[in-house]
Amino acid sequence: MVQKYEKFFENHKGYVSHKWIHYFYIYDKLFSEYLKGNKPLTIMEIGVDRGGSLEIWKKYFPEGSKIYGIDINPKCNELEFSENIFFHLGNASDRAFMEKTFGNIEFDIILDDGSHICSDVIETFKIMFPRIKNGGLYIVEDLHTSYWKNYGGGYLKKESSIEYF
Repeated sequence: MVQKYEKFFENHKGYVSHKWIHYFYIYDKLFSEYLKGNKPLTIMEIGVDRGGSLEIWKKYFPEGSKIYGIDINPKCNELEFSENIFFHLGNASDRAFMEKTFGNIEFDIILDDGSHICSDVIETFKIMFPRIKNGGLYIVEDLHTSYWKNYGGGYLKKESSIEYF
């Protein structure tokens, strides 16, 4: 049976997590194949915010999965996580930082829920997509910001995330 992200989200008691409810069904659909084998996965979430999503991912994905998180907010350094959750303070669009921090780690799933600024999304993708395992998944959330001027976007704007992809 497929995991139901919504149940993990609703029953979560720990750090705060903010997610759009319409993503819950999408998560279950996209991740169902990765859950079937019940084998540990290597996951990265860009944009940790208040830390709750990392805790939820640990419960949602198979036991032994390694959950990596990255955020630029120094307050995130105050968060303390359980085993197999690894937080790194830094900018995901900084190639030198990412290469130094993650070495040769490859990921089954990368979820970009970071700044949503088009230039950041594109640069992070360029850095991290080669680190996706064969058959892995790279997800960028909140692509609607591709149409927002203050995020570097605009309708049919070449530099927007949506046009890049």
